Amino acid sequence: MARARLFVFLIVLATGVGALGMWKARQRHAVEVVTVRRAALTATLSATGFVEATEVTITAKVTGRIAAILVDEGSTVRRGQPLIRLDTPDLAAHLQVARGGQAAAQAQERVAADIVNLTAAQVPTQVTQAHAALAAAQAQLEKLQRGARPEEIQEARAAAQQASAGLAAAQVQLARAQVALEQQKALSEAQLQQALAALAAARAREEMVLQGARPQEIAQAQARLRDAQARCDGAAREWERMKQLFAEGAIPKQQLDQAETALETAKAAEAAAREDLDLIRAGAREEEKRMARADVEAAEAQLREARAAAEQVRLRQHEVEAAQAQVAEAEAALQTAEAKVKLVEAGARPEDIEAARAQARQAMGALQEARAALKQIALRRRELTAAQAHTRQATARLQAAAADYKESLIVSPIDGVVARKLADVGELVTPMTPLFPGSELLKLVDTNRRWVVAEVDAEDLAKVFVGQNVTVTTEAHPYRAFKGRVREIGAMAEPKPGGRTRAKIVRVQIDLLDPAPELKPGLEVDVKAHATLDDNALLVPNDAIIINGGKSQVFVVVNDRVRLREVQLGKRNPTRTEIIKGLSEGDRVVVKGKEGLRDGMAVEVK
Repeated sequence: MARARLFVFLIVLATGVGALGMWKARQRHAVEVVTVRRAALTATLSATGFVEATEVTITAKVTGRIAAILVDEGSTVRRGQPLIRLDTPDLAAHLQVARGGQAAAQAQERVAADIVNLTAAQVPTQVTQAHAALAAAQAQLEKLQRGARPEEIQEARAAAQQASAGLAAAQVQLARAQVALEQQKALSEAQLQQALAALAAARAREEMVLQGARPQEIAQAQARLRDAQARCDGAAREWERMKQLFAEGAIPKQQLDQAETALETAKAAEAAAREDLDLIRAGAREEEKRMARADVEAAEAQLREARAAAEQVRLRQHEVEAAQAQVAEAEAALQTAEAKVKLVEAGARPEDIEAARAQARQAMGALQEARAALKQIALRRRELTAAQAHTRQATARLQAAAADYKESLIVSPIDGVVARKLADVGELVTPMTPLFPGSELLKLVDTNRRWVVAEVDAEDLAKVFVGQNVTVTTEAHPYRAFKGRVREIGAMAEPKPGGRTRAKIVRVQIDLLDPAPELKPGLEVDVKAHATLDDNALLVPNDAIIINGGKSQVFVVVNDRVRLREVQLGKRNPTRTEIIKGLSEGDRVVVKGKEGLRDGMAVEVK
């Protein structure tokens, strides 16, 4: 009996187990699927950036003390507009000295040129004359040795007459040179005296400006003011009287207008007298003192020029000496010609022949001297070249001094706005100060053109392209959005400041399309943009992708069973991923219920 019950229990148990297995076999895993489709894959770019603009820092190019700052912070300036004026008395003095040096060098060059021209004009003539004199002396010697003929006697007399005419011409030339010398002396002396007088007057004016007004001048100005006030009061009383008479019909309107005009004239005279008194009491301004100092320096330069003009006197003296030499030479020629006539007429004597030989030797010596003087022309020309070089150097120094003096007025190199004023009136600045902190004078910003430099994460670089439209916002203006366009993408990736060790960014420059004065340079902004990564990509939701052992896989539902497939991924955005290989359009992939799935498992699609 017990065995029968045990057998029945085993049969029932086996039946239950079979039924449970059959129930489990019919039970399916529930999943949710999405059909793979082709569509455009888009992405949103978000980056942080900063507003930038052209900035220029103004520094001094010359040494000086700041006399005036002509702009304030926030002032709009134009290119070339004066910004800062430096007080540079040394540069003004250097400029005057350079002008005087140039004038002196030019005077020396003119003297050297005159000497060269004079030498070049006279010496070849002297050589020619020496040749002629030597030939004449030799011919005379030959004539004496062979005796004179009648025609030679006549020729000697003609030569004597010609020598006499040459002497007269040389004497006239000497007289002219002496007159020119005296005139040049008088002119140079007049210029010197005039320069001395101008210097004395300039120094007197400077002393007067520095001393200020005298008590008697102030008293005279006060007396003029009192007189003007009395005239004004009288004119006012007369106008009141005329107005009363006009109201009573006693006088015409023209007479009342004349009284009113006289009153206005008296008031203007009183105001002018009061202004004169105020100016006399105030004394000379700093610019008047500087102008007086500049007048003194200019007068000193004029004096130097007048003294340099004395070189012309020496030149005229050279001309006189040359003319005297020509007279002496003409006298000697005349004496020679007259002696020759006597010799020819008297016949040759031994002593005459010896004298002729001496004359020939003298003529040979004169020719040698003339040839030596001819060689001096090259030396004089070298002196002229040196004087010309000296003039060029003096001119260069003058140009440099003028350029330095011009730098005492600092002007704006750009159109922009004064962002910061970094110096004060009275500070001493030099060209070396940019090497030290606090040496900058002004900072200018060109606000006409601003742009944004966005720091784009390297992994987002595919979302950016040149010409892309972007939106710029900032916490400083939370209700404004500014339009922009990508102009340039940086050529290199840089470490992200303050970020992860291996994080990289690429700097992207963005042009602002609309005027945006609210976006101040240096302001932090947010940049957003939309980009289409692929116009026709095979897409699946990111939830469908399984990463297993470095492989990308998805579950594909085929005939109510799932198949595990390996896929190759492409571009992606926060919700969807492009499938390059492993799926086809129309495949259904599991997005929910992947837990516990195995390849080949039967599923129920919800």
